[in-house]
Amino acid sequence: MVSWMTTAALSIAALSYLPALPGREPALLIQAAVLLGALCSRRRHLQLHVLAGVLASCHALGHFSLRVAQMPPESVERHSLHLRGEVVGPVEQRAGSRPYYRLQVRLDPHQCGLGYCPPGRPLLQLNYYGDIPPDSGLAYHFELRLTRPYGSHSPGAFDYGRWLFSHGYSAAGYIRTYHLVEAQGFSPLHRVQRIYWQARTRLLEAGEMLLSPYQQSGVMRALLFADRQDISAEQWQAFANSGTSHLMAISGMHIGMVFGGVWLLTRSFARLGKGGRFSVAVGPVAGLLAAAAYAAMAGFSIPSQRALVMVAAFALGFIWRRQLSPWLSYQLALLVVLLVQPLAAHQMGCVLSFAAVGSLLYVFQGRKHQGKRYTWQALTGQGAILLAMLPTLSALGFPQPLSSLPVNLLAIPLLGFCLLPVLFAGLLMAVLYVPWAHRLFALADQLLTTMVDGLTWAGTLAGVVWLPQSPAAIVFALLGVALLLLPRGLPGRPLGLLFMSALLLWRAPGVKPGELWVTVIDVGQGLSVLTETPSRALLYDVGPDFDSGYNSADSVIAPLLRRRGIERLDAVVVSHGDRDHAGSLGALLARYPVGVIYAGEPDKTSAGVRPCEGEWQWDGFGFRLIHLGISGLVSSNNASCVLLITGSGQSVLLPGDIEAKGEQRLLERAVTPLGSALLVAPHHGSRSSSSAELVREVAPRHVVFAAARKHRYGHPHEEVVARYRSAGARCWQTGLHGTMSFAVNETGAALRWHSQRGRYFWQRAYAELCATAD
Repeated sequence: MVSWMTTAALSIAALSYLPALPGREPALLIQAAVLLGALCSRRRHLQLHVLAGVLASCHALGHFSLRVAQMPPESVERHSLHLRGEVVGPVEQRAGSRPYYRLQVRLDPHQCGLGYCPPGRPLLQLNYYGDIPPDSGLAYHFELRLTRPYGSHSPGAFDYGRWLFSHGYSAAGYIRTYHLVEAQGFSPLHRVQRIYWQARTRLLEAGEMLLSPYQQSGVMRALLFADRQDISAEQWQAFANSGTSHLMAISGMHIGMVFGGVWLLTRSFARLGKGGRFSVAVGPVAGLLAAAAYAAMAGFSIPSQRALVMVAAFALGFIWRRQLSPWLSYQLALLVVLLVQPLAAHQMGCVLSFAAVGSLLYVFQGRKHQGKRYTWQALTGQGAILLAMLPTLSALGFPQPLSSLPVNLLAIPLLGFCLLPVLFAGLLMAVLYVPWAHRLFALADQLLTTMVDGLTWAGTLAGVVWLPQSPAAIVFALLGVALLLLPRGLPGRPLGLLFMSALLLWRAPGVKPGELWVTVIDVGQGLSVLTETPSRALLYDVGPDFDSGYNSADSVIAPLLRRRGIERLDAVVVSHGDRDHAGSLGALLARYPVGVIYAGEPDKTSAGVRPCEGEWQWDGFGFRLIHLGISGLVSSNNASCVLLITGSGQSVLLPGDIEAKGEQRLLERAVTPLGSALLVAPHHGSRSSSSAELVREVAPRHVVFAAARKHRYGHPHEEVVARYRSAGARCWQTGLHGTMSFAVNETGAALRWHSQRGRYFWQRAYAELCATAD
């Protein structure tokens, strides 16, 4: 039975997905009307549900309004702000060509800088590029450059801005200078938080020193302290390909083991006493305190919060000698998590944790399993989780490892009954006698090495499957899961297979004959354009990569290609060798088969790349590569390979990074009119490009600036935007509007969709840059 706790939790979760927050007065009027209507009803159950929903909504809207007010206004972004705050949490060193530090700063109350006067104590995620970073737990006066939470917006791609905001960060940026100050105005609660963060930082440092000699030290720290920053990319790939990434999170299994182990130990000692009520309570209380301490040590992740609330409900029920339904403790955990973090519904850890536990309760709660062996129950539980995770992981954009079920059947008992007890015993021995602790850690290291090797082999053997992210297909699949997991004998179970087949039968909509789809992908400060005809696909430029390991191919382009159902690219054109255009080529080739590659600078790209020359026809559209024959020692922008697509009486021009000199050469060498329905602005809309002559000759109806929002280069330049505005073009920018797709046919170019216009309430709905074309 759904309780009032579920109503309250769902109210908070639903409000967190609003595209805009209602005004204070309208929200109060609506809530008052709903509450009055419920009070007029004679159903007490309905009144309780409405009251819970209204109170939860008030709490959520107040929290959301505060968080929005804590974001810096756009007018102060990229300007120097002088603010005072405290470093909380660990200071992480990040690798790259220029090593830097990442830290979290919580501002002091009543701070102001350039009109930015946030209420409360907003949390900031900051980078520091100097040699000696600020220390955790100390207060400083900072000179900062801040931006609002923002990231690339493209279908299926990781939304970094959403991650920042949902994890409590009101802004991101970097520290220019800092100096130590005496902290003032901290409340007792904040002092407790400071002590907590300082203690956790010291604990992580001690754990790093203790475990650093071992080969699997990164995995061991993840299992003990939820410190996953030292897990290598190869290890993460092994976990992902075998469906065991969830094992690296501090989950209910870890909390349950600590709770149960301490309970058993204290119960044994309590039996030596006088007994009575105290001996009954001492075990659950000690176990609960130990579980809470471990969850605190692990940073209070959402899975650990859920598990902690559920074991607390179980412990209190045991002490009071009342049997509490697991469903009620589950609903209580959901409500507590959302009350503490009203934006938790946007965190993948929350969704996956509650989905997995909910599927287990759905299968086992209220059903008799006496006499059944552990193997059968484990198989049933893993099957239920696997079925429930199929649509859930598909909705979140994760692959489906084919080896997930058998691997988890072996890995979970190995981790739960062998590895974790050894690690916990080693942690305890580290306090009592260090040499014995190292013996236990050495044993755990050997077991982990064997397990990781086995996971790598299993993932390579079976591979992964990417299922569609169609909302309709996922809804049907969820309904199918609910039917398939019904008890035996109930009607409707076979229909579950029919509904689940939607994940396999769904196909992405295709391009119509006589039409060309052009999708300008939001890859940050870089360029990547996907062009599709009814039977072919071409990618123009591949976006940037970074020393940290992030690249556009894996993070942005591949998810979009999967959503489009594209398994092979017929051609790739790399305009020139600059990193923001060609950086992710290696990652793309490792993931996708490509028919042929053209490049404006073949010698700077890779082996087997053809020079920029050629002309061909696909499905009634002509593709022509134009190389301007210009190269320079300082800049290779004018060496860009220009792509002109014509068909259905329209044309699309992709000029790469050519500047004014290259534009003049393009106009001179043009054998066909360059007038285009769609133009991707040269060189991201810089002042050195988009000359008046090019704008006049091309006269685009739509122009797209492939430029990041608020980037230090200042693209697109105001003069360039004004030039296109005067020409009557309709303008777009990937940094503001995200990935955008256009349909080109005999009627011209029309915007099909773009992925960013105030999707969530903290994201501003950006207006178009230029006047609408007639």
